[in-house]
Amino acid sequence: MIKSVIRLICAALAFATGLIGMSASAQSAGQSAHQGVHIEVIQLIGDPPGNIREAPGGGRILVPAVLYTPAAGANPHGPAIVMLDGGPGAHTLDSDQVTRFAAESLAARGYTVLSLYGYQERSFPLIRFADNIWPVDSALTWLENAGYEKFAVAAQGYGALVAAQYLASRPDTLLDNGAERRVKALILVNPLANLRAFPRAGLDGAGYAAKVAAARASVASGRGLIPDHIEPGAHGSAETDPWVAAGPFVAPAEGFLDYWGPEAEARNTALLAGIALPTLTLLDPADASTRRFQSRGPMEFGTAGRSPGDHAAMATTIADFLGRQGLAPAPRVETSVLDVATGGGRVLPGMLYTPAGGPVAGRPVVMLLFGRSTDTLQSSTHWMGWRLAQLGYTVISPGLRIGGAAGFESSSLAETAEDIGHWVDKAQALGLGPVVLGGHSNGGIWLSNYLSLTHDRRVIGTIFYAPTRDSPGYIAKEQTPQAYAADVARMRAAVREGRGMEATIGLLTAHAYMDNNAPDARTIHTQRVREYNLPGLMITGGRDPLMSTDFVEEFAHAYRGPLTQQRYDNGTHGLRENKDRAMADTAAWLRATFGGW
Repeated sequence: MIKSVIRLICAALAFATGLIGMSASAQSAGQSAHQGVHIEVIQLIGDPPGNIREAPGGGRILVPAVLYTPAAGANPHGPAIVMLDGGPGAHTLDSDQVTRFAAESLAARGYTVLSLYGYQERSFPLIRFADNIWPVDSALTWLENAGYEKFAVAAQGYGALVAAQYLASRPDTLLDNGAERRVKALILVNPLANLRAFPRAGLDGAGYAAKVAAARASVASGRGLIPDHIEPGAHGSAETDPWVAAGPFVAPAEGFLDYWGPEAEARNTALLAGIALPTLTLLDPADASTRRFQSRGPMEFGTAGRSPGDHAAMATTIADFLGRQGLAPAPRVETSVLDVATGGGRVLPGMLYTPAGGPVAGRPVVMLLFGRSTDTLQSSTHWMGWRLAQLGYTVISPGLRIGGAAGFESSSLAETAEDIGHWVDKAQALGLGPVVLGGHSNGGIWLSNYLSLTHDRRVIGTIFYAPTRDSPGYIAKEQTPQAYAADVARMRAAVREGRGMEATIGLLTAHAYMDNNAPDARTIHTQRVREYNLPGLMITGGRDPLMSTDFVEEFAHAYRGPLTQQRYDNGTHGLRENKDRAMADTAAWLRATFGGW
């Protein structure tokens, strides 16, 4: 039985020499051409959903991958590239594979590249074609979990089939924003066409029908199935299966039909036709196994070669293509933790986002306040902060006692105003210049309350992202006047009797209810913005249920200073579907209002 397994795999590798899009003759001795690139090996899970692949002898089959990052370190605030090599018989570290020569070159230019050593290389005879996509999905998810949001996929030879299968069959949407696709561009290097039509496969002749019939008979007998476990003895043998005895086929009969049968999905001509992505295809004119494809997205074509000089030119072509798709290496951002002590001695942690070259003279520091029930790490202030830092602004995301669900219940607006004052002091102590205060959702009323109380001259402007409504009026409209009055009376009595943290209405303690929803609460936003005069920016979304047109107009009318407005028709309360747009509009307003360029 063991010999049967070895025979299958060896046959696969022998057959696969014709499946590699580029010759191994380009292999050269020596070390990496880019000594400054950092290289490490990671392991990924690539199992199909609900089906853990067990390794021979026990354990789990993991997918090795090689991570290439710039010498200065990974930049999760820029694009990342997932690469797939030529397929059976190839190796992700072969110097003639894009997963090596292009990965090193692109990492030296500032990209993060993750090169997969996927199923199609190591387990080709025993993996269903559809299951090759799961390592790709795992690689993209691993990178997204590390902070990356924009991706390209580059694939060579057989890997192009896998890339096309993934893009054609998976939703491929960002975890942080399900409306946006992760992969923005596709690069194909000598992509194989349809496996059955591969010139050296020998499947276009008169014997093809006989091979298909023999494979179907083997499957029907139950002997030619792809095994669930890669264990010796789990596969067919020449003694039990005529299909195996007939010749050096590269897969069990079921696998043969899956890759080369009449209904096989391994057809790039069909898969790419359904993909609407900008695509670069590099072709070697001497390779008859590849061809030009048509997809729904814009296509560019170039030449693939086999020499080291050709490799360098191909890497440059890929980099230029990515730049035209808005996927050029991004500016680096320095992040660090700041601590500020409150008047009561509590230390509040915050984040500092700085352009790689340090704070830019003449530009204000932007201080972004998170919204209700969030904090400095689990809120929009993170993605806003590093994006503004990429655009040249220093950003502070301050910690506040009101942060998180527990903080909202236990801290008051007065304490929040005190905390903001300490953070403005911190910015001045660091020499960061005047402050522009920004707030998302409830953060808007917190900054307006602070300015209404202090008229802090160190603050020179305001930014409101989906600013909170007038809480007392909104709550009152949700009830009858009698019910609202009764709730206020009951919560006021609880606070007076010292039960402000015990009595509740819904999820709100009496303390929080009175601080935010009582008729005299300082959360009447349209009143607070009348009490100071500063230039402001307001960004709202048309799909935000809290941002009715009436309230947006009322807020803009009440705002005392000059107010620039941006409204995104597709915008939700979190604005995550408009991250880059919101930050570009913010930077444009900062530049137009305060200069510093």
